[in-house]
Amino acid sequence: MFLSVILSAVILWLIYRKLDFNSLADTLKQIRLLPTLLFLFLFIPQLYLASKRWNVMTRKLGGIDTNLFTSFKQVVGSYSANLIIPGKMGEIVRIPWMKKYDLKTPVLVLVLLEKIFDLLSIFLILFVFLVIYLLVHDNPPAILLIICIAIGIGLALLGIMYRYRTQLTAWVEKRFAGYLSKKPETFIYFRLKATASLVNRKMAWYMIISLVLWIVQGLEFYAIFMMFGLAPSLVDVFAGSFLALLAGAIPVSIAGLGPRDAVIIEFFKGVAGYELLAGIGIISLFRIIVPALIGLPFFMMQTKEI
Repeated sequence: MFLSVILSAVILWLIYRKLDFNSLADTLKQIRLLPTLLFLFLFIPQLYLASKRWNVMTRKLGGIDTNLFTSFKQVVGSYSANLIIPGKMGEIVRIPWMKKYDLKTPVLVLVLLEKIFDLLSIFLILFVFLVIYLLVHDNPPAILLIICIAIGIGLALLGIMYRYRTQLTAWVEKRFAGYLSKKPETFIYFRLKATASLVNRKMAWYMIISLVLWIVQGLEFYAIFMMFGLAPSLVDVFAGSFLALLAGAIPVSIAGLGPRDAVIIEFFKGVAGYELLAGIGIISLFRIIVPALIGLPFFMMQTKEI
């Protein structure tokens, strides 16, 4: 964590060392009210969808009967931990919180599945909007084409693996038959196989919830641009913001500070000035701070119950 703090600080210093803070202060004072209210309103569907997904996963995969408000407390409570745990992996605090339940699937597996659906959604949305961005813009940066191709290949490989999952499982079990025969039913491979079977029945449902959840977060970025009086195309905002989200998810910084700001400033440098983009980067941090503040009482409450 210490290294993550240092890296975030170094990147932020490199970004903001030439910043005119008086101009930045004037820019922040000009934030518009209605887009700000829209930005805050979008947290309602975001937190609802995140809680709903966790509720469905704990009921269908974990085999426990919990209500939506209980899932809400666990979700927003773990968001508070994102402020101190690198790579936005604050969800791991749910592991000790969930010990009181007799789960059929380990909490760690559920958390990892949640992160997998998040990453798949981010990659899918980013790929779609990068393709559109490359088609509608003349002479786009070559790096965007490279990223788009890399994501496309990755998604294609995942699709092939999913399509031939039965054959892949059979190959693994044949190749490591001797090793697996000595392991108990609780061995992680068998747990993952059983969980994958359950996930497969609800795959479309989990993906739809996850995709809508991240589309809402993309709209939050669009609302931030509107707060500063900017109206770039939805394609540009989604392509740039999801690149920033991906950079912020890399587990080398705290709450994505630094990498996310750098991508925003670099990608949108033709849309607005340095100070304004710095202001957008600062306000985008509230996407993490607001849910974390909402979840702080629930974080404290559930931690005391351990």
